[in-house]
Amino acid sequence: MWRYHKLNRCFGKVTLGLLLIFVLSIFWNLKSAFAAPVITMSIPTDVNLNLIPGYYNSADLQIDITTNSSNGYNLFMYTGSSTTNMISTVNPSFVIPTITLPSGTTSVTSSQVQNGYAYSPDGTNFKPAPAVSGNGDVIAEMPNVTPNATNTHTVTFGAKVGTDVRAGDYTQVFVFKVVANNPDFCGSYSICYYGNDDDGRGTMEDQSASSNSSVTLMASNFSRPGYGFAGWNTDPDGTGTDYGPSQTITTGDLSGLGLRLYAKWIASSGNLQGWNSCPSMNIGDVIALTDTRDNNTYAIAKLADGRCWMIENLRLDLSNPSVTIDANNTNNPTASFITAANNHPASTNDFCAQNNTGCLDNIKFNTNNINRLYAADYATNDNQSSWYSYGVYYNWYAGTAGHGTYAFNHPSASTSGDICPAGWRLPNGYSEDYDFGKLDIALGGTGVEQTTAASSERWRIYPNNYIYSGEQRTGTAYNRDVSGSYTTSSVATDTSVNNLWLRKTAVAPSHNKTYKYRGQPIRCVVKEQYSASNYLHYEANGGTGTMNDRSDVHFTSDHADTNRFTRAHYQFTSWNTKADGTGVVVLEAGPLEAAANSLGLEDGDTLTLYAIWRPVYNILYDANGADAGSMSNVRHNDAQGKIQLIPPNLMRSGYGFAGWSPDPDAATKLANNQTVKVYGPNQTITVDNTLTSVADSNFNITLYAVWIPAPSGSGRTMQSFTSSSCASMATNDIVALVDSRDNNTYAVAKLADGHCWMLENLRLVPSSTTFSSSNTNGPTADFISAAPSSSTSNVLCNANNSACMDQIQFNANNLNTSLTPAYNTNNTTSYWLSYGVMYNWYTATAGNGLYSRSSGSATGDICPTGWRLPTGGSSGDYSALTKKGTVTNFPFNFINSGDFNNKVPGGRGTFGRWWSSTATNNNAAYRLGISSTGATPTGSWNKWDGFAVRCIVK
Repeated sequence: MWRYHKLNRCFGKVTLGLLLIFVLSIFWNLKSAFAAPVITMSIPTDVNLNLIPGYYNSADLQIDITTNSSNGYNLFMYTGSSTTNMISTVNPSFVIPTITLPSGTTSVTSSQVQNGYAYSPDGTNFKPAPAVSGNGDVIAEMPNVTPNATNTHTVTFGAKVGTDVRAGDYTQVFVFKVVANNPDFCGSYSICYYGNDDDGRGTMEDQSASSNSSVTLMASNFSRPGYGFAGWNTDPDGTGTDYGPSQTITTGDLSGLGLRLYAKWIASSGNLQGWNSCPSMNIGDVIALTDTRDNNTYAIAKLADGRCWMIENLRLDLSNPSVTIDANNTNNPTASFITAANNHPASTNDFCAQNNTGCLDNIKFNTNNINRLYAADYATNDNQSSWYSYGVYYNWYAGTAGHGTYAFNHPSASTSGDICPAGWRLPNGYSEDYDFGKLDIALGGTGVEQTTAASSERWRIYPNNYIYSGEQRTGTAYNRDVSGSYTTSSVATDTSVNNLWLRKTAVAPSHNKTYKYRGQPIRCVVKEQYSASNYLHYEANGGTGTMNDRSDVHFTSDHADTNRFTRAHYQFTSWNTKADGTGVVVLEAGPLEAAANSLGLEDGDTLTLYAIWRPVYNILYDANGADAGSMSNVRHNDAQGKIQLIPPNLMRSGYGFAGWSPDPDAATKLANNQTVKVYGPNQTITVDNTLTSVADSNFNITLYAVWIPAPSGSGRTMQSFTSSSCASMATNDIVALVDSRDNNTYAVAKLADGHCWMLENLRLVPSSTTFSSSNTNGPTADFISAAPSSSTSNVLCNANNSACMDQIQFNANNLNTSLTPAYNTNNTTSYWLSYGVMYNWYTATAGNGLYSRSSGSATGDICPTGWRLPTGGSSGDYSALTKKGTVTNFPFNFINSGDFNNKVPGGRGTFGRWWSSTATNNNAAYRLGISSTGATPTGSWNKWDGFAVRCIVK
């Protein structure tokens, strides 16, 4: 009920009228038409506080509460408006602030109240007015009361103001809320959740349910300092039936009364840090331990696998400045992580490659600003603070305390540190031989994905308590109450980590992965404690050489040795607990603990590590009939078995280059529409069966240049190729066409955007070319006369900037074709056969691209007649093309040809840039940029720098 009180106003020449408006809010649980606990609240008298400047004065508010239940109640107060100031009824700019407490204090005495107003629940200890936050300040905690008796509470308001305060009436709104303690009544067709002596900060709505129906219970939104939440129980004292917080149950008969479920609390018996009593516990035993970093308490259970696990999600808030991370309370945090975690706000560096906008901040990414304050629709019980069960989401960098980086990318390897308390660790996960897989086997599963509701239920029953806590993606919670995604210490790839994936009808305890930058909950498992009396043995596993066994090894703290075995044509990658590499990965100088744990080794046992080898392939580039240029062979040693091919330094008269293939007859097969493997000249490929099948005994793989012959007759030139010719081609069809201006031949393909594109960079040398409207796309008269000349000194950019390139002959012979080997991927001096000529924008637009053009597309370009420069910008040709696929793959064939910036070559083998016809301003025009991380079709650059050109048919 709501009750409003009469407002009394007091006026005087030197008297300030302080007016308080109290809005009374009474809450109780009315479950059904049956008799329910009733609680009422009233204020017999109003508050009227008169103040004289310079003097302290106070007034009392009396609150009377009556209930017919002996369970008691809690009384809360909070500010009912957006400010804690008293506001003048005449002029809102006149205010009386609430007091400010001295640093380090929680209250002051009445004599210490200065320059504002305050309140006191006991008449002695005065505090600032509470803002709107949760339930507000606790005015009274009444665990038990006499039924039907009236309990009186007094709240004292006091103030002292200066002489500069304007006289008059000042108002503020307060809300008083009374909440009944654990009423034991639950209406029909309901499941009712009770905090059971919790701290009153969380609330849970009743859950509707039918009799004898299957229902998935809710995760808890209750908290109790010093206690761990161990699930739900049908009796307040925990002697009834236990259920997990997301367990599926059959309700029974709910037609008369609903099902009452009470939070089952376990009092803390010590600290997580330094705890070593797991061996003395029995399977199924549950205790509670406190994390010394933030005093959060967690329920701990010894589960079926014989290990002790947290059965609540970690709630460590890294944005809390009172949380200190160090090697004494956290499992081996990196120095950079300690620095970042203890300096708040934390580091703003993005975790993932190339500052991906979907990535989470290294440290402070999801603690207060995302997970704790999600809107109600993200929570099971429509409550905004349900993070008590869901915990904090951590990306892999934070979850591994700084060890989990993109550079840590060896599949199945585990990090040597994590955010778990010292003496605990992140579970490892990769296959059924790892922690989550072994726990599943111990629970009666197979250790791999099982798509049945029964397999999922094994994880959610008491005392496992796994819940559907979802995960965080790009600042948004996903799959809450649909699935649970729990992180591990084990890497899957450079971008992903292995995890446990739990759904209502399935569970995947191994062979599952998600991106490292996503936020996932964490559960820690206690570290196994080994003595220093174990043994370590190394197997060459096909290699040669010797390595000494070690004795007195301490699996908990010792590390593996550096490999000293060798194997011809192979590279050592890691150690492994299995010879075929399917066991636990141990890196050189990496920790032994995860491997020993996964095998269940005990004191005195021997850990055998096998050398794992990866073939090292040599790529031999075959010219396959080329009549100009040369190529060097390249040895590739990528840890993931990946190879980035290099563009050709080859030319074949009358043929266009279409890529590389392990099949020397690839061009013929393409012409006959046969299936054949062709790679782009700059493509990153994985050594798969297609390539290993053609490797010789020394792991040499030969790739052949794919040459497409130009047709004979009148239709062989680019100038005679029309839009109708393009329309008759199928997507990805390739032809070769001759540029009649210099007889260079280019491969041309119809790409996925429906346009026909050159697959090679333009090699036209302006100083050696005669231009006309019959062979070039709209050259200007000045360009026609200037192009054959090698002496023009005009510059494109304003004020004859010395960094600008010559309009026409700036990069054809004297720059691009004569670069030293250091500038070329293949260490050759004439690599321009693939990179082509670099043109500034004036030259690329055949004289139409002037400094004065600040928008729109140039009306001409250096492309052959009937062709044009692609348009730029978000709606241009490059944007449309890049949406259709990876630009470095066959048949796109865009290569890392670099650029010329201030007359200096750069980026060769690292990035590529191509001009568009579209200006962005006087200085710049749009261009396409590519690198190993993707394509940027909407970038722009200085018009006077040198970029490559590819043409598109009109």
